[in-house]
Amino acid sequence: MLLDLFFVGSNYMENKRDIELEVKRFIKSKVGLEVDDNTLIFDELGIDGLDASTFMESLSSHFKVDISSYDFRKYHFAESEIFNPFLIIIDIFRFKRLHNFKVSHLYEVIEKGSWFDPTS
Repeated sequence: MLLDLFFVGSNYMENKRDIELEVKRFIKSKVGLEVDDNTLIFDELGIDGLDASTFMESLSSHFKVDISSYDFRKYHFAESEIFNPFLIIIDIFRFKRLHNFKVSHLYEVIEKGSWFDPTS
């Protein structure tokens, strides 16, 4: 289902294609990289820890999306885990797997107006 009119910041988006283009522009402005629909947001863009949190908060603010149900720990290691090799080794042996999502999932989140996990 497409929204007939979608408000983002001070801009109106008339269709899904506009949303897709704006999301890609937003990501490029934040990380300096071009993305496509299948780009894995954090794995391929190299964003983690505090940068990931800041990215999601900026996304929420820019697109007026509620991310209160976004579980940071599901998608990212904490800063303390990133810089502690011992904790990373423990996580590997525990087979701790972080979830990920594609750029295309962000389109759906923006259309819905709130975060939902890609698997739900």
